[in-house]
Amino acid sequence: MLYNAICIYDGTKILGYIRSSMFLSDINILISKLTSKLIIVILFIIIFSLIISYFFSKHLSNPIKKLVLATNKISKGDFDIKLNITNNDETKILSNSFLNMNLQIKELFNKIKYQKDLLNNIISTMREGVIVINNNEIIKLSNPSCLKILNIENIENKNYWKSLILCSLELNTFIKEGLDTKKNASKEIEINNKKYLCYLSNLNSYNGIIIILYDISIFEEVNKIKKEFISNVSHELRTPLTAIKGYLETALTEINPNNNIKNYLKIVYKHTERLVNIVKDLLTLSNLESSKVSLEYSKINLKDIINNSLELFNNKISNKKIEILFKPKDIIIFADSFKLQYVLINLIDNAIKYTDKGYVNIEIDYTKNNQYVTIKIKDTGIGIPKENIPRLFERFYVVNKSRSRESGGTGLGLSIVKHIILLHKGNIIVNSEVEKGSEFILTLPV
Repeated sequence: MLYNAICIYDGTKILGYIRSSMFLSDINILISKLTSKLIIVILFIIIFSLIISYFFSKHLSNPIKKLVLATNKISKGDFDIKLNITNNDETKILSNSFLNMNLQIKELFNKIKYQKDLLNNIISTMREGVIVINNNEIIKLSNPSCLKILNIENIENKNYWKSLILCSLELNTFIKEGLDTKKNASKEIEINNKKYLCYLSNLNSYNGIIIILYDISIFEEVNKIKKEFISNVSHELRTPLTAIKGYLETALTEINPNNNIKNYLKIVYKHTERLVNIVKDLLTLSNLESSKVSLEYSKINLKDIINNSLELFNNKISNKKIEILFKPKDIIIFADSFKLQYVLINLIDNAIKYTDKGYVNIEIDYTKNNQYVTIKIKDTGIGIPKENIPRLFERFYVVNKSRSRESGGTGLGLSIVKHIILLHKGNIIVNSEVEKGSEFILTLPV
């Protein structure tokens, strides 16, 4: 039996005890009944929970499955999707955000596709050849014009050196220099018996380069015809102009000084002389531009050439009362003495011509470890406006036309000067400021 007793109090005083008892066999029957009922309740709770969980998971998973399917469609490029989600919880908010994102991606995709199609259309219809090469030396893009120029079928996703070696070794070398130096460059290159102007630009964002090929064969031919025409016309004009000049000189010596006709003949003689000078300069320029031109190199002292050139301007210098500053220094170089003297005479003449007061300063010295020499001719003349400097060496280009006409200038002198300097593999630059003078700096290899 099982006994249980409790104490009965009245304040602080114990009144008595209550004691009860029960057979263990009865208690076991009671526990068995309670256990059975408890098991039934637990099973019911479990089944109910499973049912609730099933419906809840289905309610939650269906929208997620729809989102997964929609994501797969977007990944395949299909942006026309619809989501029928009726939930009013977070999944509804998520689906709305997903649809908004899809619309934005679709707009961006269509915009990029339009730009890509437009770019491909432009590149494919360009007459110029276009090649894009990445830093791994693989050709990633080439347009039809490029394939036509190179006379090959397909070069994309191939090594440029192997693909283009049969077309032009010069082009390959030019591309290699561009990939190595990462600098923009341009060069005239012959490909399949045609002349092309090749522009190479570095694509920083792409990690590669782009080459554009311009066909300049027609321009070369036109330029050649123009040069031949100028040369032929100059040759034809030289003989009659020389004869006219000779007869005018004779007539001027024989006519009475008081005769008015002599004044007219002087004007004719002046303009004839100007025409003769233009023809001479045209012939000189034509010869310099000819591929057959060659320099007659000899050992010369720059000091002697400059002194000889300055002697020609003694009268001009004394009439203008300007000062010539030149510190003689023995500078020995190998160059064409006649052509180099033409350069110095022309530049000194211009400096004196456009300087009314002040000085003309000439400096010569070795530079770059005595591998080069520089000749600086600086004046305090009228100067040259900045906008005119880039065109200074063009044919017939004259900054001050009225002054040049008065002095008999042809507008060809500086063009000839630049050709002679380039033939010597040298360089010429100009620094000038209006009303402060000009400085011509020549750099020549020793």
